[in-house]
Amino acid sequence: DRRQETGDRRQETGDRRQETGDRRQETGDRRQETGDRRQETGDRSKNCPKIVLP
Repeated sequence: DRRQETGDRRQETGDRRQETGDRRQETGDRRQETGDRRQETGDRSKNCPKIVLP
């Protein structure tokens, strides 16, 4: 019976690992978002006539 319990626990830890994997994907998506925002700010600076490129 104890062996079955440890097996179930292993499944639980496996599920938790999947959760952390999903979280990693979320953080990856957030990084993409920040990248998109950087592009937006870059476009804004292009529209600014104040900045004169050498």
